[in-house]
Amino acid sequence: MQPYAASDSFHAPFCDCFTPWIGQCGMAMKLKYMIPIASLGGVFLLASCKESSSTGSGSGESAAPVDPATVGHVLYSETLLLPVGTVETKTDTMNLKDAVLKMSMQGQEINGTMNRHGESVKVRTIDSDTQITVEIQKDQAGGSMEMNGQPVPQADQTEPLHGQTVVLTKTGDAWAGKLKEGTATPEQTKAIEKTARNMGEPDAKYIFGDTPRKVGDSWDVDPTHLSSFGGGMDKLTGTFKVTFESIAKHAGLDCAVIVAEIDLKGKTDEGMDMQMIGKVTTLQSIKYCVAITFKMEGKMIMDGAIQGGAGTMHMEGPMKMEGESVIKLP
Repeated sequence: MQPYAASDSFHAPFCDCFTPWIGQCGMAMKLKYMIPIASLGGVFLLASCKESSSTGSGSGESAAPVDPATVGHVLYSETLLLPVGTVETKTDTMNLKDAVLKMSMQGQEINGTMNRHGESVKVRTIDSDTQITVEIQKDQAGGSMEMNGQPVPQADQTEPLHGQTVVLTKTGDAWAGKLKEGTATPEQTKAIEKTARNMGEPDAKYIFGDTPRKVGDSWDVDPTHLSSFGGGMDKLTGTFKVTFESIAKHAGLDCAVIVAEIDLKGKTDEGMDMQMIGKVTTLQSIKYCVAITFKMEGKMIMDGAIQGGAGTMHMEGPMKMEGESVIKLP
């Protein structure tokens, strides 16, 4: 790519409009580091699942061995399954590599590339049936950008709850949260409220429901019901097809191999149109109904106006997200 051919008078307003967009795009592309660890099971550990089993035909008769691949599994329940005292450490990462950027501003076309990476590390402890403590050890993102061959500075991003500990409590059917210590800022309060909402209305309710699922089953999910899955997107539309592909061993656990083919569209909080296309594979413990690992490989596309409509932007690039959950039982 050639260096800027624009005049200094163009370069200044270009930078002025691009700086706030970096924050908007970074936040949206990061999608809160993106799909939650229980991407196909709702919020990471609150969903419970029940495994169907065969029983003997007579009183006192021993149950016959059951092949878990041949029976139905209820993959969502409102009750909590993991025992009190369980500690889960989950790590989520996101990488957007060499995304293509095209901008139009003041009649000039500008081309470039963008890289973005993010990491989130959270330690969650089940204190009781109605309380969970979450220590957000890390929640940050960074990256690099070039436009017409010239670097454009990008500041690292730290999410509002980075380094904080949040206590979530349940009263009736509703969850609420607060900082363990200190007074939350408005940004922290908003993040805590969103977390609590997702706890009370997890995506798993709509992805799995209470229908027993067998290996080989496929079904479609209405994306308009999903909230935490979309992260930075609002009012999701598109397609979300789920398949229970197999059962596999991982870390000593029988896990349902759940694969979703997604093509989701929505808007960011800043009004940008965004689309995610890809494949998400989750290994979910059948016994504990916790997503042990997940991986998404796909593409992200963003389009929208910048500088109040003075210019437009298009971004498209490959995206990869991975997550791992390490569970320590009491």
